[in-house]
Amino acid sequence: SGAVFITGADSGMGHWTSSKLAAAGFDVFAGLFNPASQAALEAKVKAEGGAAALARLTCVPLDVTKDASVEAAAAAVRASGKPVVGVICCAGLGYTGPAEYFPIDLYKACWDINFLGYVRVVQAFLPLLREAASKPGARRGRVVCIGTGGGRYSPSPPMISAYMASKWSVEAFV
Repeated sequence: SGAVFITGADSGMGHWTSSKLAAAGFDVFAGLFNPASQAALEAKVKAEGGAAALARLTCVPLDVTKDASVEAAAAAVRASGKPVVGVICCAGLGYTGPAEYFPIDLYKACWDINFLGYVRVVQAFLPLLREAASKPGARRGRVVCIGTGGGRYSPSPPMISAYMASKWSVEAFV
């Protein structure tokens, strides 16, 4: 029970996790970068969990690269009055190309979404997790940051250095 905030709910792991947790009985705040993604997420949640799960889903506009957007999402969740028991960071992107020719701007984009975006969200939502956990009988909150199968214990596949560097940074942050 409780509310969970999920980034990257437009597609992939964030989309899937939002649907599964709403069906499991959590109030889900799904952070969406693209408002056009909302209809597909709502359809998935309804198909997997029915009308009750759909009623537990709230879509929230979210650009993890913008402080104001992350702060607005946290304010929307706080205004709901629902205790936040989890934050799951799934937002991410990856580019491929040889490091020698890879544009610095694309390295920066990966870094800003895949690492700094996680930091922004965690910083904005930790006060909500602590607040919910401080209530009598409450359980501790959880922060989950989705990394990658590659990391310091496995070789970084060639051609995805920007992605791997940003995801390895998440490992160090966590």
